[in-house]
Amino acid sequence: MGLSMPGAEPNPSKGNPLMKQLYTFLALSCFLLIAAPASAQDDAQKEKLVREMMELTGAADIGMQVLDGMLAQLESSGVPPQFVDKFRELAKPEDLVELIVPLYVRTYNKKTLRAAITFYKTPAGKALLAGTPLITQESMILGQKWGAELAAKVQASVEAEKSTQKSTEPQPAAP
Repeated sequence: MGLSMPGAEPNPSKGNPLMKQLYTFLALSCFLLIAAPASAQDDAQKEKLVREMMELTGAADIGMQVLDGMLAQLESSGVPPQFVDKFRELAKPEDLVELIVPLYVRTYNKKTLRAAITFYKTPAGKALLAGTPLITQESMILGQKWGAELAAKVQASVEAEKSTQKSTEPQPAAP
């Protein structure tokens, strides 16, 4: 037996699609309210694991290493030194970490994060981490070289296309 209001049908959703949608919405809302605290607690636990993993990997330091490389490239390309100095002054590793943590929380489950942390604490994990700054630095140099070579190819291709278009355009008749 359910609750009923005087003058109301015993089952107002019977035959009424709008009422069925309303009851479905209410049931789903109740479920989400019950599930949300568990999800928030799970996210808090994952966030703690992410921060531990980022600390182990030196993620913030690597981010700053990449930033320093980019700023050095900007300096050599003619960007005013005052801009680069101010950018470096305002760039804080902890700000970068705060931006990245939610990505890890959304992407990985606790089991994967724990496994990564366990790995990074092993001799193999420590050896991998020890080489990461050098690989990052050399990768940036290779990336810059690759980008410059690709830009030169693109420029040559664009110029060749322009030249081809000009030579195939009909020339105006002489008066």
